[in-house]
Amino acid sequence: MLPDIRQLLVCTDFSMTSWKALKYGASLAKNANAQMTLLHVLPTLPQEFNYSGVSNLFDYGPGLAGVPPLFPDSEKKGRKKSQEKHPGEFVEKAERVTKDQLKSHLIQLKSEESGYNWQSVQLQVRVGEPVRGILQELETDKYDIVVIGRRGHGKSRSGRSGGVAREVFNYATSPVFVVDLERGE
Repeated sequence: MLPDIRQLLVCTDFSMTSWKALKYGASLAKNANAQMTLLHVLPTLPQEFNYSGVSNLFDYGPGLAGVPPLFPDSEKKGRKKSQEKHPGEFVEKAERVTKDQLKSHLIQLKSEESGYNWQSVQLQVRVGEPVRGILQELETDKYDIVVIGRRGHGKSRSGRSGGVAREVFNYATSPVFVVDLERGE
C-alpha cells in the first residue's frame, strides 16, 4: 500500500529537467488530490563570478534574466557600492523575479494539465546553497514527498554528477522522487 500524499514539494532550477519534474509533481498532486509547493533556491554566487563579468543570474542559470548576482555576506570585496549599501533590495528583487518565473511555469503547466486546483499551489523562494535551502524547507515537516530533477551538472561530495538531487536524496527526511531528463517519458 502506498502512503498518503497530502503535501508535495517540487524543486526547480528552471532547467528542462526541472520542468519535467514539475510535470511529474503536478500529475502526482492531481492524482492524490494533494497540495503542491514549488520551490526555487536562489544560489549565492561564488566570488569568482564577481570578477568574471556576470551581470545577472541569467548568465549563471536559466530563467533569471535581470536578477542581480547574490554574493555571500563574507564576500564583499569587489561588490558595487549600491549592493553593499542595499543588499536586501537586491535579494527582494531576485525573489520577486523568481516568483514571477514560478508563476510563468504554472501558467504554462496549467495549459497542458487540467483538472487541478492551480490556485492552491504555494510558491517558495529561498536564498543560499540549493541543497541546504531544500533541506531547510523540508524541516518544516509538512511534505510527504519531494520531486526533483537530476541534471548531472553539479558534483556531489562523492564526486558523482547530479549533486543537488543526490544530496537531497541522501539527506532528506521525506521520500524523494528523482526525475532524469535522459530517461524518456
